[in-house]
Amino acid sequence: MKLIPLSLTYDNDAIQDGLGAQILRVIGVRALSEYFKLGYIHNGIKNLHVHQLDSAQTESEIELFIKKTNSVFNFENRGISEFDEVYKIHDLGIKVGLKYILRALIQRKRILLRIAVPFYLTNRFPQILNRAQNFAPDLTVRNSSNPKIVIHFRAGFDSKFVDPGRTRTRFIPLSYFEGQLKEIFELNPRKSFEVVLLTDAPPTPMEYIPLPSQLGMWEKSGFEIKNGSINIPSLDLTECTLLKQENVQVVHGGDPLEALKIMASADHLILSRSTLSFVGGLLNRSGRVIYPVDFGQKPLKRWVAGKNHERGV
Repeated sequence: MKLIPLSLTYDNDAIQDGLGAQILRVIGVRALSEYFKLGYIHNGIKNLHVHQLDSAQTESEIELFIKKTNSVFNFENRGISEFDEVYKIHDLGIKVGLKYILRALIQRKRILLRIAVPFYLTNRFPQILNRAQNFAPDLTVRNSSNPKIVIHFRAGFDSKFVDPGRTRTRFIPLSYFEGQLKEIFELNPRKSFEVVLLTDAPPTPMEYIPLPSQLGMWEKSGFEIKNGSINIPSLDLTECTLLKQENVQVVHGGDPLEALKIMASADHLILSRSTLSFVGGLLNRSGRVIYPVDFGQKPLKRWVAGKNHERGV
């Protein structure tokens, strides 16, 4: 297959934030190149905003974790490797993309576009991300005979906090997840399920002190930092019924790549408003993926919208 002499690469200098967001951007840029028959130069994650319960917390641990992540999400280059012109594009749109395609074809220029964000096109044409099945790693792990339900509960730090650029909070109350879980049980009354709850909330309240090099990332996110620390509320299951049962395994943080493996292996995956959730759903090749309203990214066509079991979700 002959490619247009225009290549895409992820601009890993533009935005350095959390793992889920950066993996999704890398996958998105690679998927764009395949969908539009363009070249691709792989560029992995350069720096990382870690969270309070992530396994990597020191500078050396973060450096090793970035190397590990880049080895897992290491996509093959496509097309030419030398270029006449290189341009930085924040969020590639249709008009800008066509302009550079025509420039490459008519003026016979070998062009590389460094893309910070691919989401304008992947949200407008959600089928683009279906191409991830062709190149994304298969992280599926099967270690149980029982079907698995996985819930990714992104607690965050403040249930009322709204990220810059958003109109509503990303927080979703636990009652929503209980409702999805109850519905799965009712639809499958004769099945025994293994249930895993993945969360960034600690089992008890904690005071988190980010590394000095990470403080700028936290401040840009809008979180309140007092004397260099952030107060993290604990996971509160007191008003839950199903999530308190003994057969529910609660995983508090840890290695995010292991969390992605668990999500990729789920028979039923219940997502939060989280890019790590989205990547988990993207890597899940055969399970039933349930997404919430106002997800932030356009869901894949095969995913199922979760019913609102709580007002305000």
